[in-house]
Amino acid sequence: MDLPERPASLFVIPLVLLFVISFLLIALINNHAELALLSLLVLGLALGTKLWAKISLSKISIMTQVNRERLFPDEDLHLKIQLSNEKLLPVWIQIRVPVKGIKYNSLQEKEFFKGIGLLWYQRVSVKKQFLVPKRGVYTVGPIQISAGDLLGFYSSKKKIGPSLEIVVYPRIIPLKDIPLPRRDLFGRPGVKSPVEDPVYIMGTHDYQSGQPSKYIHWKASARHTHLQTKIFEPSAQEKVLFLIQVDQFATKGAEREFEETLEVVASLAFKLHHQGHAVGLMTNGKIQGDENPFIPVVRNSHQIQRILEVLAKLKMEISADFFNLIRRQPKFLWDISIVYFSYEENVKVHNFLTSFYPRTPLMYCLCQSSTPQKTGKRFSLNTHDLREVYFR
Repeated sequence: MDLPERPASLFVIPLVLLFVISFLLIALINNHAELALLSLLVLGLALGTKLWAKISLSKISIMTQVNRERLFPDEDLHLKIQLSNEKLLPVWIQIRVPVKGIKYNSLQEKEFFKGIGLLWYQRVSVKKQFLVPKRGVYTVGPIQISAGDLLGFYSSKKKIGPSLEIVVYPRIIPLKDIPLPRRDLFGRPGVKSPVEDPVYIMGTHDYQSGQPSKYIHWKASARHTHLQTKIFEPSAQEKVLFLIQVDQFATKGAEREFEETLEVVASLAFKLHHQGHAVGLMTNGKIQGDENPFIPVVRNSHQIQRILEVLAKLKMEISADFFNLIRRQPKFLWDISIVYFSYEENVKVHNFLTSFYPRTPLMYCLCQSSTPQKTGKRFSLNTHDLREVYFR
């Protein structure tokens, strides 16, 4: 049973102890043996329980475990606290675990409280189940314990162990089939084409008569002491960079739309990653911790986790100028597609992206994508309303 904090006893009030000492002196002066004995018993009990409380935290070990530190919204978080009393003295322990923002007993509580009595050399485990309601970074702990005598007269307090960081990724939602912008100069993946792709070099082999001399790998030829030519791979891989501009979300206070946008980004990145494509991310939003706002477009087993980690820690706050952030990054290769996410259309951003990446296909996903009143047309034909991208 979860117990409230125990009220302080009268024995911890110095004025009460002063009265007891006065009664003891009066009893000794007037030879009142019964009153003197009672006063001595009360003082002995007070001093004994205080000494008990002083040593109650010694040889107390606590181990905290969670079932996982990375999860998605509405998933269960299981917290296990194991306490061990490695001494002969029994103690009363109260545990406080800060769990701000995490649901417990269907309510969002600031802390979890538990009172436990431990006998000599006893080990007890406390298990609790929490629910993480939404994306973000949550902190569980550090554990605060107070231990004392079994009568509850005195207690000692301290914090044990570091706090646990629980990272909640954006929700993965089902998406509609919207074709991404792409530039196919050398054919689809795996398709044999008479035109070789000079971007991807798989390796080298011996030079054969009739092959173009421009494909000779001179460094490999020097190592093998005979001519080597490059082996090329077709441009089989889609490469998609997600741009997230938080300026309009922050100025308009569009928190709900911001969360929906991150869910679409996470779901699209997850989908493309599992289809074998390379994905990357860039944002000018503030990220909790030391995460890099730019994740290069690559294809490896850890890429999707890096992207989800940044999206989980991304705040609806501006940390850098969007245009300067892009200018500081190296220009991308011709074969990368860009999907831009923002609150609404912005002609300045459109002109900047089309001029900075003139050969890069662009797609816009916007929460408010109504056509401008003056022209009656969108800035780009490849513009989608965010709610048209996923199933509601």
